[in-house]
Amino acid sequence: MVYITLPLNLNCIDLEAFDGCYNITDIYCKAKNIMLLGADDIPFFPSRDATLHVPSGSLEHYKNNVLWGGFKSYLELSDNDLYASEKCSKPSISIVDGKFIFNCETSGVRYKWRIATPSGNNGSYSIVPSSITLYVYATKSGYLPSDVATYEFSGLAGDVNNDGEVNVADHVKLSDIIMDQK
Repeated sequence: MVYITLPLNLNCIDLEAFDGCYNITDIYCKAKNIMLLGADDIPFFPSRDATLHVPSGSLEHYKNNVLWGGFKSYLELSDNDLYASEKCSKPSISIVDGKFIFNCETSGVRYKWRIATPSGNNGSYSIVPSSITLYVYATKSGYLPSDVATYEFSGLAGDVNNDGEVNVADHVKLSDIIMDQK
């Protein structure tokens, strides 16, 4: 899980500036006017499953721009978000009675999370040395996003559904466990 913040005063992004950044989940673009790109391609490809956060009032301009359109989703940033200087505290991750607990010293945060396994040939792995990593960060209006916290399930712990393999079925089971915590 990776998020990036593009500052208010950034005017241009070079082609392939984020080439190889396949885990970008959120882009916080503080520029009210659409930034120029270094060529006819967007530097965030292939992160089209990311959410683009843009200043309030400029959402439609970004969505309808040929180079900035096509993200998974778009969210507007308030003026408080644009000028935020304080970062949310990095959350902690714990498991209590089989339930995931996210805690953050910054009150009133929302948690963004993602689950990943190492890439492989067919998405299926034997028990050892398999792993699943949970990535979590905190957001709050008027604050910068927190640093990313991780929790790794490795070996037998990565086989969340106990079928002898660490694969997408474990992601689904782990997601169900996390979503049930709300």
